[in-house]
Amino acid sequence: MIDYSDVSILVVDDEQFILDSLTGFLEDYDFQVFRAESAEEALELLKERTYNVAIIDLRLPGMSGDLL
Repeated sequence: MIDYSDVSILVVDDEQFILDSLTGFLEDYDFQVFRAESAEEALELLKERTYNVAIIDLRLPGMSGDLL
């Protein structure tokens, strides 16, 4: 099996079920997963580190995901 443990992924979604499901799926493959429930929260996380991949819901309340 391929080792994905050094790949970091930021998942941004305001729907808890989707956030939990996607995060759980990615963690099952040993990705480093970071989560945010809003675009604003994602921006704060982006100040702290960089990510290899970001999966972002485009329809977020407040700030749209396409502005990230």
